[in-house]
Amino acid sequence: MAEIKGIFLLDGVVLVPNVSPDRRATTVRIEKLRVVGGDLPGPLSATRTATIHIPFEDAKAGVTVRQVVRGFARVSPGARGVILAQLGGATHQIPIPPPGSSGEDLVYEAESTIPAGRIYLATFFLLLERDADRPEFGGDLAIESLDVEILAPTPPDA
Repeated sequence: MAEIKGIFLLDGVVLVPNVSPDRRATTVRIEKLRVVGGDLPGPLSATRTATIHIPFEDAKAGVTVRQVVRGFARVSPGARGVILAQLGGATHQIPIPPPGSSGEDLVYEAESTIPAGRIYLATFFLLLERDADRPEFGGDLAIESLDVEILAPTPPDA
């Protein structure tokens, strides 16, 4: 039966992992995976990336996982933002509120199947850019946590 072996963050973002006692689920609280833009003399764009590496122990068959990404987004008119996530081998664009909204918490769910012998990776890319002639425009994008739960082994003939 597959079990989570550990959690490794390969970038400079801070994380606090919590693995369930049965080692079939984890919550990774993520700190400093955030981009903020606006005000002079700030840059016209800001990016931030992080990759989380979760190896599985005893994964002799493929493993299906449920992933929940949580964060926050606020983008003012005249600015643009995007959050991309590579979750378990598939690329996702996480929806953010339209420019001018007051900002909101983000919750994004996805399922992935990790082939036998492969390591689970989650990579996040945050981009925020603003118009050069309107320095008061900007925004705030953040990823705050990632939940990964093993749902079931993948049948060998899948």
